[in-house]
Amino acid sequence: MVSRRRPRPHRGRSCGRLPPAAVAVTVAVAVAVSVAASACLFAFATAAAAVAAAGTTGAVGGGPPSPPPPPDEAASAAAVAAVLAAGPQPCTTPDCILGPQLVARLAALWTVGSSAAGDLDPAVSGGTDRGYLSPAGTAGAAAVAALMRAAGMEAVRRDAAGNVRGVLPADPAAVAAATAAGSPSPPGGGAWTLLLGSHHDTVPGGGGMDGALGVLVPVAVVQAMAAYSASGGEGGGLPFDIEVVAMDNEEGNHPYGGLTLTGAAAYAGTLNVTATAAVPGFAAAHGVALPDDITTAAMAATTTTLPPAGTPAGVAARLATAARSRWDNVVAWVEVHAEQGPSLERARQPLGVVTAIAGQVRLGVTLEGGGGHAGTVPMVPAKGRADALLAAAAAVVAVERVGATCGAPGGDSGGIAHNAVDRGEEAAAAAAAAATGEWCVATVGRLTVGADGRGGVANAIPRSVTATVDVRAGTSPTLDRMVTAAGNGAWGGAAAARGVRVAVATAHAVPPVALSPWVTNRLAAAVATVTTSAVGRDGAQGACISPTHAADGGDAGILSGGACAAGVHDGSDGGTVSFPHPTPAAAATEAVAGAMAAVPRLTSGAGHDSAVLAAVAPAGMLFVRSVGGVSHTPAEACADDDVAAAAASVMAFVKALAMDMTGGKLTGSWGSRG
Repeated sequence: MVSRRRPRPHRGRSCGRLPPAAVAVTVAVAVAVSVAASACLFAFATAAAAVAAAGTTGAVGGGPPSPPPPPDEAASAAAVAAVLAAGPQPCTTPDCILGPQLVARLAALWTVGSSAAGDLDPAVSGGTDRGYLSPAGTAGAAAVAALMRAAGMEAVRRDAAGNVRGVLPADPAAVAAATAAGSPSPPGGGAWTLLLGSHHDTVPGGGGMDGALGVLVPVAVVQAMAAYSASGGEGGGLPFDIEVVAMDNEEGNHPYGGLTLTGAAAYAGTLNVTATAAVPGFAAAHGVALPDDITTAAMAATTTTLPPAGTPAGVAARLATAARSRWDNVVAWVEVHAEQGPSLERARQPLGVVTAIAGQVRLGVTLEGGGGHAGTVPMVPAKGRADALLAAAAAVVAVERVGATCGAPGGDSGGIAHNAVDRGEEAAAAAAAAATGEWCVATVGRLTVGADGRGGVANAIPRSVTATVDVRAGTSPTLDRMVTAAGNGAWGGAAAARGVRVAVATAHAVPPVALSPWVTNRLAAAVATVTTSAVGRDGAQGACISPTHAADGGDAGILSGGACAAGVHDGSDGGTVSFPHPTPAAAATEAVAGAMAAVPRLTSGAGHDSAVLAAVAPAGMLFVRSVGGVSHTPAEACADDDVAAAAASVMAFVKALAMDMTGGKLTGSWGSRG
């Protein structure tokens, strides 16, 4: 298809989005995704609501969804060719790999599943759609696998849950050096493994950063590590394996009930495979989209002993093969992700570390009033008017005020403050945030008039209203308080004042997940090293990335010349280095320590694969500033320099961990990494 408009020029480091030429379902079956210690049902991306505000049951007409089309081999081949050809050619230096090539490959992957082939200008297209078990999802997985192989990874495969996995093996000499230095070995022997990744599926009409950023950054880091070692960089090989995992179905974009985070839970070994395979239509779809010849079920040479593919028993058995075989050798799981919110941009910071992932409770509410003729019943509850919609309107405002009683995600002031016209409300929300030291949000996401969901009658008093309330908070006590206040408190009070009956039920609940302080602190140290080192892409100017990166255009926060030389630049190669080099200057150590303290620490209000992995391994997340705080739309973007800074930070994390292992510096802190 020919593009409908001429591509705009790419604006380099200050670009606000990927180049344009780079071209609820309701759950009827509750699927328990048991996540070890959390024992949670994860259903972030779909409406897990057995409430009267329902809708469809995942299939029009009540039957199971039809199986998807089979994988499109031509589309997969085209996706592979596109991502491999993207970016400068040749690109053999870490500076190129972590910069322009990474950005170009993100843009190319965005075109896989494009809803307007050849034209992904956000002004005229609907973005990309790589849903679970879809041909576009298979093409995206094939592209990711090709990039892993090109980066030098081994054992690249797609497992039976749809995840794409690849390994960079440890260097035996480095493993021996770490052992000789006194670093601990895994209880079960062998080498340690560092897990890196995110998800490769998208929401419908999605952008190019959500998930993809956290997949392609570690692939680029693996490729850059090989280039670095080949160029004679210090340290040589790594004393641990790096396994990159591109999870599938993080978003829940498919017609099969409320399944979400399937790939992460299957990989962690916490997925209820029997319940998952029993979801109407899922087993047949799995048999079409993930046949044995492209999954590890075939590689394991056990296919002939498994029940038939495409049946619930067969799919359950195959999903079980996606579980990682051991966890006692995992150093950590690290996920890079677009922030999907405005906090980093408001703080004028390119990167931040995540300390926790919010707990979430979704409530279903039903209000039942008296109904009646709109023209004959007096406008007074005491005289018989029991208006369910008026009660709902009062409750919606009450829920908003509940959400403003503490800070919002990322440490911002309360949820009402960003939109408040009244300065008094903004000040009150800020004071509440300061007083609690926490954050919370509460949202009425759906409000339906009429028991049949078709809306009310123009000349009748609304008799029935159904609603959903989404409540999120960073700690369990705050979440519990919020649920009480935004549930029976807000709706019960409004109903009593209007003479309306109310029922509030919990449809979905996930507790907060704390991420590993050990991993988080090491990520913050890596970010600090990068933001105080010369890591820019512009050698002629001696550019470096400032921790106070401008968020309002212009030079995108790039500092040049003397700003880079203030005690942190080693003077090599005109001011351009692709990742931090050790420096003996005391000023550099002080600068990094100061920058580490300034690295934002955020609570994620959205769900992520890391919430599942945190139950089985020390987990950490690195957030990358989102342009405009926008996500889940075609306009979703991260500036080029922020992407490069994230990649450089992950590489710094990897190198620091390797140097500490081979230097015997981890013996004291190893046990605290959870």
